Amino acid sequence: MSSTPLEHMHLLPRSTAHQAATRTVLVLGNGHDSLHKIARRVGDMCGHGQQADVRSVVCHREDTGIEHAVLRRLLDTPGGEPLPPHKARHAALEHITGLLTRSPVLLAIGDAQWCDQGTLRCIDHLSRSTAGLPLTIVLNVAPGALATATAPFLELMTRKDWTVVDATALAPDGTGPADGAVPGAPHPHEPDPLRVARASALLKSTDEELVAALTGLPTGVTRRALHESRDLGLLPEDGAPPSPGSLLDALPAAERERMRTQAAEILNDAARPARQVADLLLGLSALDRPWMAAVLKEAATEARPDHPASSVSYLNRLHEADPDDATTRTELATALLDIDPAAARAHLVGLLSHTDDPDVRARITVPLWLSALMTHRTPETPAALGGVLRALRDGAPDQAPPRTRPEPAGTSPLSGDGPRECLVRAVDALRTALAGTDPDAATADAHHVLKAEPPHTAWERVSAAKVLGLADETEAALPHLDRIVADSERRQETWAEYHARSTQALLLLETGRVCEAYRTALAATRLAERHGWGQRTRLAPVTLTLALLARGEPGRAESVLRRLGARKLDDTVWDHHLYLMARALVARAHGRVEQALDLLERCGASLDSAGVRNPVFTKWWLYSTGLLMELGQPRAARERAELGRHLAEQWPRADSSGLSLLALGMTAGPADRVELLAESVRVLAGTAHRYSYAVAELRLGQELLQQRDDAAARSRLQAARATAVRSGMAAVAEKARSALAAAGGRRPALSGAEQAVARLAADGATNRAIADTLYLSVRTVEYHLTSVYRKLGIDGRAGLAEWPSLPEPGAAARALSDRR
Repeated sequence: MSSTPLEHMHLLPRSTAHQAATRTVLVLGNGHDSLHKIARRVGDMCGHGQQADVRSVVCHREDTGIEHAVLRRLLDTPGGEPLPPHKARHAALEHITGLLTRSPVLLAIGDAQWCDQGTLRCIDHLSRSTAGLPLTIVLNVAPGALATATAPFLELMTRKDWTVVDATALAPDGTGPADGAVPGAPHPHEPDPLRVARASALLKSTDEELVAALTGLPTGVTRRALHESRDLGLLPEDGAPPSPGSLLDALPAAERERMRTQAAEILNDAARPARQVADLLLGLSALDRPWMAAVLKEAATEARPDHPASSVSYLNRLHEADPDDATTRTELATALLDIDPAAARAHLVGLLSHTDDPDVRARITVPLWLSALMTHRTPETPAALGGVLRALRDGAPDQAPPRTRPEPAGTSPLSGDGPRECLVRAVDALRTALAGTDPDAATADAHHVLKAEPPHTAWERVSAAKVLGLADETEAALPHLDRIVADSERRQETWAEYHARSTQALLLLETGRVCEAYRTALAATRLAERHGWGQRTRLAPVTLTLALLARGEPGRAESVLRRLGARKLDDTVWDHHLYLMARALVARAHGRVEQALDLLERCGASLDSAGVRNPVFTKWWLYSTGLLMELGQPRAARERAELGRHLAEQWPRADSSGLSLLALGMTAGPADRVELLAESVRVLAGTAHRYSYAVAELRLGQELLQQRDDAAARSRLQAARATAVRSGMAAVAEKARSALAAAGGRRPALSGAEQAVARLAADGATNRAIADTLYLSVRTVEYHLTSVYRKLGIDGRAGLAEWPSLPEPGAAARALSDRR
């Protein structure tokens, strides 16, 4: 099939008569006429008269995928199996030839942009095989529909015997202005709309000078052609260039290559932005001109700050052209770190094994260690992180990190804000935090990393945020994570976005924002699944499991863990230990206490072996204390509580101290238990860890109930329930409700007026309506509601709807009336 450009396409001149001959006419628009009328008028202009046999059919979008669908309807042969192309063409030719022996024939196809490829091939065959016979083929499309036409349709338009006409130019009597021209006769100076549309799409510009240079047409002719291209729907009405798409698909590969090369050269000569030129170079099979590599390098540099994914595309094309260029490969690996650290590491290891150049080896030191940490080749244990620090100090990128005792805190070998210095601070902060030895030094380094300009890789910043979370500065860490997520999403750094979202979900859970943590963990999990990372990292689904447990959905939590499979996670400090804890909590929620305890003990032993001694990293010791008490093993429980106290003393922060007091309170004797639990509540109330605070209030309330201090117990249980309800911690809220119910219906003593007001407010009545119903002033109603909220430990009316044992409105009102 011909693929000649549209230099022969032209508008149809009007005529009153024409010799009978096969022609194909493209009619733009319908002029408010039916397809049949349009076909008749074209037939009149072609000299067929009213005796012509008109066959018409309208295409539908689904026809594009059904071979010969339109042809069958056009020739009245619907259904049946599709014929091979050569048989379909022969059958159509035979059928049309038979019709032509009786009268001229008009074949009209409406919405022809949806015509299937088999029918288009037959139309092309018919137009060439019936030359000299009175056959006219009319294809009718809306002007704007050409922009969405398929490549085969646009290719057919390149045939020189096609004619284009505006439907509004067809006079009702079948005639037009008598200019003496014959329809379909070549117009010697008519521009080629498709040629300029293709050029505009390639150049991504409607600049007349640039388009003229690419098409070889004079500027004035190009200007008219651009206007006509918009009229035909090949260019958008607003003057914006179209996407190349099907406009270029109809061209042979060699022609596309030639046009891309020429377009790139034109834009480069016009000093257009390097990225605009580089986008064209990406589609070339060879970079065979000296300036091309220079443009790609410049474009990669331009794109790196805000569009690293584009920078990777340009650098990857350069690497393909010259695999031995160490500079390009180093830059490519660095740009890939926050997008695909595994691919970045493959490039860096390849460089390391093929070069002895000390400058190259020095340049890849930082990205090589970062890639090792990101891909868990170097686990985030204190000993391994200490090895990274030594390697960064000594500049030995090819030395494996030794598994030795961690260095003392505060021994960072470098200072400043460069890439190496920032990595050193991040590694040192994380190492110190995991070892649980010096929170002040760790947080100082973490804050320095998060404030460094320009920002460095996501691993450093997210690690710094993790350190703040471990040091009871979660509220300071979360805004930084918000920015990292937003930046990485905007920059299309997929790994960085996943890493930041996963950590963000974990910290949100600790602060008691369970619903938000659930949504964030779910988004991160889906992101990993989309990119095929499900087997490489598990932090998001593990956090999702913990959020589901907090929401009181242990069944769903267990199904998420089941989907994770049995892959070992020992090389991932965060994923592995949080995974063990999540499994233990799921088992506990299903009543499998001994299994839960065994998993927690495994978690603790693994952490100890890894040198991770931060008491708030997993809180395995706290959960183990509770389970041991539940199993009637108070001595073992006290040992676990004492371990927690020792760890908290080494990492003196409010949250670790509060958790230690909680564990000690659970194991203490009756005389000391309430005092220790109350102190735990007091300390945790001043932290961001609302989940732990709610649990402490619940434990204290349950103990007070055991000691028959009902008033104090109700106050604590209501506080636990209120905090849990606000935070979405359904499991804790349910336990608090159960504890209140177990107290025999004991509840805060509400006066008769307070009960009546609370019941009506719970049913949705306004303060004015309550006042009118109970014959009170609005101010009195407000006073009673404030008292009710304080006594029940809730924030407002939403909490009233969930509060049990409020009297019915009528009963409350009668009680108030009787009291009066």
